[in-house]
Amino acid sequence: MLSFHENLILMMLAPREMYGYEIMKSLGELTTGIYEPKSGTLYPALKRLEKKGFISSEIKDVEGNRIKYYRITEKGKGRLERLWTMISRIEDFRSKIKV
Repeated sequence: MLSFHENLILMMLAPREMYGYEIMKSLGELTTGIYEPKSGTLYPALKRLEKKGFISSEIKDVEGNRIKYYRITEKGKGRLERLWTMISRIEDFRSKIKV
C-alpha cells in the first residue's frame, strides 16, 4: 500500500513529467496551502516510488542546469487507476450512508 504522499505524487505525474521542486510547489498551490510537502518528505517518497517501479526519472540539461524529471510508468498508471476506483467506491458508500 502506498502512502498518502506517494499517491498524491502519482496523481501529479499522471498528466505530465515534473521535477521535484515543481511537484512540491504545485501540491502546495493546488491544495491551497493545506498540504505543503517539504523536501525531506517528497524526495524519499520519489525514491520509494521509483524503486517500486511506479515512476521513472531522467536527468535533463535545462539552461545549463541538470534537473531530474519524474514521470509515471505503466505500473504507476495501473496503481493510480485502482486508487481512483477505490475513491469512487468510497464516495458511493458515503452518499449511501449520508455523511
